Amino acid sequence: MLALLGRIVGKAVAEAVIEEYNIEKNDLEGLKIALENILPKVMQFEAALEEGKLKTRSNCPVYKKYKEWCDKGCIPMIESFARSFNPKIKVKRTSREPDKCEFEFSVDT
Repeated sequence: MLALLGRIVGKAVAEAVIEEYNIEKNDLEGLKIALENILPKVMQFEAALEEGKLKTRSNCPVYKKYKEWCDKGCIPMIESFARSFNPKIKVKRTSREPDKCEFEFSVDT
């Protein structure tokens, strides 16, 4: 159930951010712009485009309160968010809380 909820939330938030900030790019740069417009409002967040990949680093305020979300809902949410920009964007979590969550986004060619 958390995976389904994550997918729904990710898609809905992405669509709202795209509309609110008038993001026209459907690539990693557009995804970076969207993430930078929303995530710093709720967490510490950094993003950088490096070697054709988008790498992000953040803390997660949800982890301490509801760890099960990290296990079952987080990846489906961010995948759905990213695929709202481009269905070929792939997501890989390279590190997770309690230290920092790190993700790597790439476009499957």
